[in-house]
Amino acid sequence: MHYLERELNELIQKDSSVFRFIQSFALDGVWYLNLQNPEDEYMDARFWQLLGFNPEDKEHRSSEWQSLIFPEDLEIAKEDLAKHIQDPTHPHDLVVRYYTATSEVKQIRARGIAIRDENGVPIRVLGVHQDLSPVVKLENESRENIMIFIEEAPTSIAMFDSDMRYLAASKQWYTDYHIPFENIVGMSHYDVFPEIGEVWKQDHRDVLNGATVKMDEDLFIREDGSRQWLSYELKPWRKKNGEIGGIIMFTADISHLKKTSDKLEMALEKSDKQNDRLQNFAHIVSHNLRSHSGNISMLLELLEADYPELMKNEYVQMISKANENLSTTLPHLNEVTQINRLLGQTLTRVNLRDFTQKAINTLAGEANVHGVSIENNIEKGIEVDVVPAYLDSILLNLISNGIKYRDDEKESFVRINNSLEGNSLILTVEDNGIGLDAVRHQHKLFGLYKTFHGNSDATGVGLFMTKNQVEAMDGSIELTSELGMGTIISIRWPYEQKD
Repeated sequence: MHYLERELNELIQKDSSVFRFIQSFALDGVWYLNLQNPEDEYMDARFWQLLGFNPEDKEHRSSEWQSLIFPEDLEIAKEDLAKHIQDPTHPHDLVVRYYTATSEVKQIRARGIAIRDENGVPIRVLGVHQDLSPVVKLENESRENIMIFIEEAPTSIAMFDSDMRYLAASKQWYTDYHIPFENIVGMSHYDVFPEIGEVWKQDHRDVLNGATVKMDEDLFIREDGSRQWLSYELKPWRKKNGEIGGIIMFTADISHLKKTSDKLEMALEKSDKQNDRLQNFAHIVSHNLRSHSGNISMLLELLEADYPELMKNEYVQMISKANENLSTTLPHLNEVTQINRLLGQTLTRVNLRDFTQKAINTLAGEANVHGVSIENNIEKGIEVDVVPAYLDSILLNLISNGIKYRDDEKESFVRINNSLEGNSLILTVEDNGIGLDAVRHQHKLFGLYKTFHGNSDATGVGLFMTKNQVEAMDGSIELTSELGMGTIISIRWPYEQKD
């Protein structure tokens, strides 16, 4: 038995901490170095078997294993051991590469602890080996699978090491960025894209420190001056030991979407300007027509005062009737233009039951005169986001229609109810009045100046206004009715229950 092996056995028996050190690691061989004579080093049989050698052919000399280790790894191992001997708090723990008997390469983890005499002088180093080949093989297989996934991914993905060198890139990456190189694996990201600025480089540094960087829209000005709009997410990827190994980039070229979005914004801006001009035109026309109508009314009054017999003339009566109709139409024109003027208003949260009751109170006198009962069945606590002026107009229009088109042969009612369907609130206004043929008139139910009963006071403006006001608040409206059976109008709004 070699003296160092015998000494090690005695040391294990005397010092339990040595045994705990050996026991705490999965061993693929023990080594024991004599610092007083560094050429003497015991390497147990498992180490040589691991490398494919017959242990009996090997001497317990440092030169035996040093002839098999990679030269650069040997220098690193010597420096690291020297640090540990000088400073016990510095762990001697590193991975080195050895050539096997068949010239293959094995990665082996070497760990050691200095043994000191009673004066604290290091005299020996006890170490263990661990074969990392199975782990490395698994990591390589996993990495290879990841590389294949990235390369075949239908989106732009690239994987980098901690020095921003390419480990893999998808085919779409080459396409999106018009990369002229056949293979960029191993190349620096900054050589492939020399135009990358300091802001993005700082993002890369942040990700290598553990951050995640995400951008929905960012401009990338290429070296040739071309512009690409990108969305991207950068994430760190980690090694098996938890250390950050590099970055994975997920990107998308949204230049086409950005161009389409810009065109849409320009079209909307142009449309807004045109709407403004149309509204201004409508106000000017309304004002001018009102002036002309007023002048005609005044002239007719003067004519009647000076020549009363002329008022019996058929043509004068036709002029007077046309002017009267014009005077009635102008307020309706103003109401229609007001819808567009209020579109930009911020929605206000109101209690629907309370708001409905105010409208009922406003029309209570008219309802009592005609014997129509009005029921407010809105649930307590229901709140909706609306333009208050619109909701007030909608409720007054629909309730007053229920009163106006009552059936005098029945005990007339108007009922206001609500229901919830998913993320929608449905408000219904139901009456048991004379109704109308909704199927026959379905294409003009909400048309301007469309009337269905021949009433002298019907203007054909109410339902048109109501529909536009509902839609201006992102709602929709439906009407169901039958002659003699009454009418139900249903309004659906987006609804979100709030605490």
